[in-house]
Amino acid sequence: MSPTTMAGPPPVVLYVGIEWDQLPDSFAPEVKQRIKAGIAQAMTDLRALGVDARWCGVPTDPPAAVALVRAAVAATPVDCVLIGAGLRKTDQVLLLFEQIVNAVHAACPGAALCFNTVPEDSADAVRRWLGTPARR
Repeated sequence: MSPTTMAGPPPVVLYVGIEWDQLPDSFAPEVKQRIKAGIAQAMTDLRALGVDARWCGVPTDPPAAVALVRAAVAATPVDCVLIGAGLRKTDQVLLLFEQIVNAVHAACPGAALCFNTVPEDSADAVRRWLGTPARR
């Protein structure tokens, strides 16, 4: 079922990722720029699906990042949380990834979780969960 055929408001998708300028130094500057452009394109692609897509860029400091995520999910009911690959695939931020997943689970246990491999496949990750009934 696509969001355009669903009754009521569009599903809310929170896209959580490391703010591109906060990526570890192991990421080359051109990679950081490519990720920044990819995030912008991902937001466009998500909105084209008909979802209410919201970006939540977090720093690499776990307490600050968790506070931002908690505030974002407290602001509105969230149907799906997309967690970016930079949080999941970067060993230097494993603790941050775990804390964000647990904060999301505690704050909105009914939200679907999905994961991308790069910003450009974010819409595909969300699309996998659009048929999942929203549990607001």
